[in-house]
Amino acid sequence: MKCRLPGLLVASCAGCLALGAQSAPSAPSTPVEIAPDAQRVSVWQGLRIVTPSNRQLTPEQAAELAAGSEGRGVDSPDRVMGRGTTPYWALFSLHNPQSSEQMRLLAVEATTQYDNRLFERDDSGTWRQAKSLADNADGRVGGGTTYPVWELHLAPRKTTELLLRIEGPAIVRFPVFVYHPVSFAERVRRIHVAIGVALGSCLFIVVYIGSQRRYLDDRSAPLFICMLIADLVGALWLSGFLSELFPAVPESMLSWIGFAAYAVLLGCGCLHARIYLSSAVWTQDGDRLLRVLGWLWLGLALWFPLVFPVAARVLIVWGGTAIALILVVISVLAARRRIPLSGFIAAAWLAYLLVGSLFLIARVVDNPQLWSSNTIALGQATAVAILFGFAMSQRLMRQRDALVAARQEATMRQEKDAAIMHERGLLFAATNHDLRQPLFGVSLFADLLKSASTQEQRDAHSRKLDLALREVDDLLINIQQLASVHEASHRPALETVKLDALLAPLIEEYRARSEYKRITIRYVPSRLSIATHVPYFQRIVRNVLSNAIRYTDRGDRVLVGCRRGGGLRLVIRDSGRGMSEEQTRRAFDAFQRFDSGASIAEGFGLGLFSTKSLANALDLAVSLHSHAGRGTEFRLLLPSPGILPAPGA
Repeated sequence: MKCRLPGLLVASCAGCLALGAQSAPSAPSTPVEIAPDAQRVSVWQGLRIVTPSNRQLTPEQAAELAAGSEGRGVDSPDRVMGRGTTPYWALFSLHNPQSSEQMRLLAVEATTQYDNRLFERDDSGTWRQAKSLADNADGRVGGGTTYPVWELHLAPRKTTELLLRIEGPAIVRFPVFVYHPVSFAERVRRIHVAIGVALGSCLFIVVYIGSQRRYLDDRSAPLFICMLIADLVGALWLSGFLSELFPAVPESMLSWIGFAAYAVLLGCGCLHARIYLSSAVWTQDGDRLLRVLGWLWLGLALWFPLVFPVAARVLIVWGGTAIALILVVISVLAARRRIPLSGFIAAAWLAYLLVGSLFLIARVVDNPQLWSSNTIALGQATAVAILFGFAMSQRLMRQRDALVAARQEATMRQEKDAAIMHERGLLFAATNHDLRQPLFGVSLFADLLKSASTQEQRDAHSRKLDLALREVDDLLINIQQLASVHEASHRPALETVKLDALLAPLIEEYRARSEYKRITIRYVPSRLSIATHVPYFQRIVRNVLSNAIRYTDRGDRVLVGCRRGGGLRLVIRDSGRGMSEEQTRRAFDAFQRFDSGASIAEGFGLGLFSTKSLANALDLAVSLHSHAGRGTEFRLLLPSPGILPAPGA
């Protein structure tokens, strides 16, 4: 028993020492040294962090807890500690080894957090709250910072104790760094350049689409503009630029603006996709889903973040990613159905989906550095704006081209109608004048026929009377057919007939007419068949044969036949007087007569004009080749046998 007593005493002493060591407060972490030439110093390694349940702790009490056993460190500046629904306190100290004072900037590189406060212990041991740069701006527009920044004056060869308090619905991290003012200014400049690029790109697209909207009626354009503005506002909130721009606005209000912007983006995005992808045409269920989701998000925009600030942030991430996925799927299905430009809509929402997925992955692997940078937020906004802007500009350009084409077609139709009215005016004006001549001839030859004393005189006057009546008949027929050809709704009915069945009766008819001039008509029959409108086709042949006989001198000949070289052509060639080059150019114009030297003018100059109009109605090409004193050749390009033309198409 005596031998065991010393051992028991030693064990008891050791246990007491261990218990005392366990209950004693832990020593604070080593101060972070700020070298004079250091541009950016990491402070997070020296943090002692506590999360007390008591929200009413004073800085003195929080500092005592952080320095004690409850204080814990972090292994990464982006380690997620939780949500700031209860305050987080971080105790740390900075040492200035220099013999002169250093002016430095302390930054917490985390945006969208509600409440960030910094306390500094003075020489008397009292913790005093330091003013941030945003607080010093006194509400001046543009006087804030993208994330919380405080100006520090480190006394020479002294250690400054600091206490950081973070509270709010966002996730809490401690990316705490000390900057040299020049280095910080350079960093801010790079951020401003990125913001300027994003802001300039989005505003340019908005102005361009808005200017086109003045001339084009597209219901998706206002939704697109709302989407783009909302996307830009949301990105500026995530990047912290709204806090920098409006330092007097509380972060809770900026957070509400950010949520509302993304809710408007998602709501208008669903409604925009309905119109742009024409979902009502090919997927009734998808169209109904987009309509419900669109109005649901727009309904949540104003009140949800005010009532449920923490749930609002979760909803934006998970709900936004789900909406992006739905829109990508519907856009891909639209692309498979050949909906124009739907691929660009799919690409735009895919960019949003990738960033949202990256955020969720970062939360799972506990690495917010993957998504927390300003560059990612601004890059996403710029990419989405460019893709949506390109899709909308292409859509508006297509609509503009269609509008221009419709206006050009309307202008051409008006010009055509005006030309038709002009032609009709000329036609009826000339008819009023030229019809008097044959009617006067009919009256004259009838009187002469009554007073003729010999059979020879009666035969001569009868032939002239018959000729005058034929001219009247030809004029009235030409007027009737020209009027029907120029009707916009007129479409001649086609039928397949043999060429010989069309031409042979006409050849026999005009052989009888040409006998008094002793003109020989040579005709080569054809066994081919064509699709045509029989009355129009026969009127074309009659007009050409009538001209050939009229302008061919006594004893000459007229040749009629088909040729196959260069396409099937009907050729009517005479050996008559022919025409000059100038007359040939005007041959198909209305009221062109080239027999002014004759004692009695024959015809009204409507034959070839009528021929051209009838050929156009049948979609047939006509041409005329003539030489003065050597005759004229008329060519009519016929449709290939077995192929139906499309008149008026």
